[in-house]
Amino acid sequence: MTFKDPLKRLLNSVTFIDIPIRKKFLLFWIGCAFWFIVISAVALLGIQEASYRRIIIIALFMALSLLTLFAIWITRAFTRPIEAMIEQIDILSEGDVDLTKKIEILSKDEIGILSARFNKLLDTIHEISSFKRVVEEDDTPEDIYARLGKTIKENFDLNNFIIYEVSNSKNIMRPVYATAFMEGAEAYCNRDILIDCNRCRAKKTGDTVSSFIYPDVCKHFFKTAERNHLCIPMIMGGTTGGVVQFVFNGTGSKEESGEINKKVIKASRYIREAVPVLEAKRMMDTLKDSALRDSLTGLYNRRFLEEYTETLVAISQRRDTLLGLLMCDLDFFKEVNDIYGHNVGDVILKETSNVIKESVRTSDMVVRFGGEEFLVILMDVKEGEAEEIAEKIRKTMEDTKVKISRGFVQKTVSIGVSEFSKDTSKFWQAIKYADIGMYKAKDAGRNTVVRFTKDMWTTEEY
Repeated sequence: MTFKDPLKRLLNSVTFIDIPIRKKFLLFWIGCAFWFIVISAVALLGIQEASYRRIIIIALFMALSLLTLFAIWITRAFTRPIEAMIEQIDILSEGDVDLTKKIEILSKDEIGILSARFNKLLDTIHEISSFKRVVEEDDTPEDIYARLGKTIKENFDLNNFIIYEVSNSKNIMRPVYATAFMEGAEAYCNRDILIDCNRCRAKKTGDTVSSFIYPDVCKHFFKTAERNHLCIPMIMGGTTGGVVQFVFNGTGSKEESGEINKKVIKASRYIREAVPVLEAKRMMDTLKDSALRDSLTGLYNRRFLEEYTETLVAISQRRDTLLGLLMCDLDFFKEVNDIYGHNVGDVILKETSNVIKESVRTSDMVVRFGGEEFLVILMDVKEGEAEEIAEKIRKTMEDTKVKISRGFVQKTVSIGVSEFSKDTSKFWQAIKYADIGMYKAKDAGRNTVVRFTKDMWTTEEY
């Protein structure tokens, strides 16, 4: 035991550490009153004249009255704002709180400053909780990125920043939000980080990276004497799911970096609130996407088609354009499985899906309709254009050699073509028409394209 320990206990006992403020002021008042009375009593003992005694008694009464009023005033001045803070903190801990309710500021002293700071803290908590509620109701991660970017820009006077989304499964990162000053922002960093996200130091380490502290900390950032950066990783599920990069033009002096750090720290609170919501939204998108895609080829599956039929029809009607429908079926595919095995069959299916995807535009959709059948939905085509694209697919497939362990395999496709809404106003009937065209192509000797015509359809049902 050191000398400091008993001294500390003595000081704590003297300051009445466990006694509430009101009782401390009461004890202070009692102590002052006691000494007033003692001093007055001593004075009275030395005075014989009654008139002087009365004056001392009146003065004592007035002094005690003023002391009482002062004690009441200073007690209320100290305790009212503190009790209000305690009440708000208790309500906060219970989770049921009106954050817009403020503490009344009654003075400009330290207690008044404390009250103002507490009100400011409530404002900050209210703004952050409101932000989180709003982003939780946003539909997509893109909406959240846009809202986060707008909030940071408007609230913290940070005008040069970019938000990257990281795909760990693909090892890539892409910009999803950039301020006007950051258009073409990838020019600030080596573009290699986009195709190999582990080159990004913030992504790789999961730590904040700042050139204010270490000027050359990230070799992929194109730093100059007038340009600095600060990158904040967004940690999702233990890995980096995104990076917010702030870029600053200036000397990078200690005062300047200190002011910037204050702004970034405030902005990082909003980033932290957005991260769990982004993680949940991205997880839901991944689960939904996996349910709507074929696991072998990565193409959309039939369930996707069933869910998005109304959307496709609405787009076509709104734009007043045609949808080209191509039903593609591999010729003699069963023979591949019988001769080479199902593993080679899977390779053929993957290569066929690649050929079809590379033969159409990114705006078009390729669906694995079932087995060795692929449905291609061509957006905004002109009359007759679908047949030209179908022929391109057929010819490319015919010329494609698929490498297998025993050498090469070449396969062909038969394609049926229909157009929605030229052939019919019913989307699924248009698919059936393309299917009929495909079977006519099979009957015609395979490896050919057949455009559906009305004479091929002999019943009203489909």
